[in-house]
Amino acid sequence: MKTIKLAISLISILFLGITMSGFAQSKDEEAIKAVCEKETQSWNDRDADGMIACHANKPYSLMLVAESGNVHYTTAKSDAENEKSIKELVKMMGPPNGDTFVNSGYVIHINGTSAFVYYDQKVKTKVGKEDYFHEVRNLEKNDGKWKIIYIGAVGFKPEGK
Repeated sequence: MKTIKLAISLISILFLGITMSGFAQSKDEEAIKAVCEKETQSWNDRDADGMIACHANKPYSLMLVAESGNVHYTTAKSDAENEKSIKELVKMMGPPNGDTFVNSGYVIHINGTSAFVYYDQKVKTKVGKEDYFHEVRNLEKNDGKWKIIYIGAVGFKPEGK
């Protein structure tokens, strides 16, 4: 009888551990998606401070975006340099243009305090033009918060469009 109770207890603990680890992964995935979407909304709003808040400001941080024949590239060796680069990029972009976006097809791989993410993004302009991007993000979790250390984005034309 004691053996059965012990087996049931061990199975219950194992099941609880699996359930909790799945929940933690899901919570991290939602937090990662939120950071990716906040960073894109900040880009569209030309909100440099919002973008800066999404980035880890590490000496190995990098942003590389290729769109409509333009390439935006920033890298920095310090927090101050990273903030300066983002503010200059936002200033160069001009005022917000009313773009909206939808991200889909997220693939998220979390390994401890690092995450690799890719997804597709559809951007719609005020005049109805649609642009499509393959987006890549690498993030790190610092002090309990996910922050972007790498952005890669390349425009593409979906089949049939």
